[in-house]
Amino acid sequence: MSPWIWVLLGAMLLGLGTCGGVVGLLVLGASGDDGGVLMGAQVPDAKKAKLRARHLLREDDELVAYYDATIALDMSEVAVLTTERLTHAKGSHVATVPLEAIVSIEHRSEGVIGDVIEVRSSSGERIRIEVAPFNDGVSFLNALEDETRDVNPDVVVRRQAPR
Repeated sequence: MSPWIWVLLGAMLLGLGTCGGVVGLLVLGASGDDGGVLMGAQVPDAKKAKLRARHLLREDDELVAYYDATIALDMSEVAVLTTERLTHAKGSHVATVPLEAIVSIEHRSEGVIGDVIEVRSSSGERIRIEVAPFNDGVSFLNALEDETRDVNPDVVVRRQAPR
């Protein structure tokens, strides 16, 4: 083979490796911002202010857990758990369920998707929260279960057995 083919092949592999490394770092939360599931006290005041501006958090709410599902952490898809309700917002669609109305919580792990938490309310509304791998979805699940059991001890929780 011509030496130019080897040079071209090497440059392509280097480019793919560099792009893959950058994407990998972003996915693993190395963007320098607070990624993954955050418990209430870990959520920076600036994020809380943005949540209030979007009407996803009230001034008197006690924030329990927060998750921004986007790589850019731009809050275009978030899950917000307070001591009173669970809210999931994606784009302009916002779903909110009071904790006392939650009748079931289901959890499973789906490979590259990560932790999937599905919540059903007494009115039949469903909320699905997907927490990417390595973002501590089980912490969000534990907080959701604890807060819901405080107001509704009859909630049914189904957890997939760890693999």
